[in-house]
Amino acid sequence: MINSLDNQFRYYIKNYGVSVLVDGAETTVFFKEIENSTGNDTKYIFSDIGMLKQGHIIEALSDKWLLVNKEISLNGIYDKAIVRKIRFDINFVIDDTLVAVPAFVDNKAIDISTGEYFSLDESKIIVTIPSAYSVDVNDRFIKMDSAWVVVSKDLTTDGLVALYCQRDSILTDDDMENEIPAGFDGGSGGGTTEPIEITITGSDTIKQYSAQTYTIDVDVTWSISNSNVTISEQTTRSITLYGSKMGSVVLSADDGTNTYTKDITVKSVF
Repeated sequence: MINSLDNQFRYYIKNYGVSVLVDGAETTVFFKEIENSTGNDTKYIFSDIGMLKQGHIIEALSDKWLLVNKEISLNGIYDKAIVRKIRFDINFVIDDTLVAVPAFVDNKAIDISTGEYFSLDESKIIVTIPSAYSVDVNDRFIKMDSAWVVVSKDLTTDGLVALYCQRDSILTDDDMENEIPAGFDGGSGGGTTEPIEITITGSDTIKQYSAQTYTIDVDVTWSISNSNVTISEQTTRSITLYGSKMGSVVLSADDGTNTYTKDITVKSVF
């Protein structure tokens, strides 16, 4: 008996198939665009049954792709899955070895109660990697001109690991240009992780009825000790204070682990 579905699959493989590497093994697949895609460079991929698993790295179409969602095959003829383009590798130090881990980064998460996406705080990202890589909580990496640290892991998806990360202090041995975190020194063992001294930068004085801006090199929550100044505007790394009354005030910045302070005096304009 002729299996029309198998014939159709073979037709597409013959006429639209491309040669790819699936975790280093050569095979032939074909791709299909996803309607109403979220813009994350995702595609459907079809292959002979048993070839695809979540977490596989696909080398195809002059790019690398991560297989993020494989459907259960109900026909016994082909595999169908979703792949997402890998835009870069992330350097992790794993067992004293520098390892380039293929990954993609999101700054949005999904609300499980509504099914809607919401934006994360600017100091937080979610990094998705294949589960074959042993990245642990507290591991650090450099990306997007910032240092990041893994604060938790989600292992609930077969073949994939979601790393919940937050922006970290830049250490003296972080190689920002080459995106190599402190702790790797070319394999000789060692590498210091002495942190850069974190301080609140800005003037010790504010003239009454004028403003002064203060900055810090980590993400913090700001507070002031009294009403001698008011907060004009603030971000997680800067704050502008307005001198309301003459006297002293303490500006505090809390990064969740440490609190940094600065004594400020509001002086007369005369």
